[in-house]
Amino acid sequence: MTIYKQPGSPYYYYDFYFEGRRYQKSTHLRNKTIAHRVREGKSDRAVRDVPITSCALPIFKRRLSNAKGEYLFPRRVGNGYDWSRPMTELEPAHLRALRKSEIQPPFRLYDLRHTYGTRAVEAGIDVFSVAKLMGHADLRTTERYVHLSKAHLEDAQKKIERYRVRQRSL
Repeated sequence: MTIYKQPGSPYYYYDFYFEGRRYQKSTHLRNKTIAHRVREGKSDRAVRDVPITSCALPIFKRRLSNAKGEYLFPRRVGNGYDWSRPMTELEPAHLRALRKSEIQPPFRLYDLRHTYGTRAVEAGIDVFSVAKLMGHADLRTTERYVHLSKAHLEDAQKKIERYRVRQRSL
């Protein structure tokens, strides 16, 4: 079995969830761009190096070994693939995968970028680093992506309380 056999496979979702990439950037990955970083950006001015996680790197390497052309995610043509052109449409495959898996509630692919931003902040990564990793030039953009849970906010409040207690005891 090849990794990313279908765009709607769990491996494809893995890239969005664990790497936080825009799906357009993932579908345009080329054989020569994969090492331990990926150069990407929404515009030419925003191009940056994005580290590939240690979990995703083996998946990309397997995909590289199975690639029959320039792109890791080739364009689907009829029952085959055109390896000289990148995939441009992912939504139909995503919707088929949702129907087949019966995942409820259904979600948009872009929701996984929101999940990435939220999980990164909840894991303790500072918001400035999250903004850089997600390719945001403005923290207000990152703020729209991060949706903190009540439990996370309660934990943050407890940390502040513990800090205040330590400060008073000095």
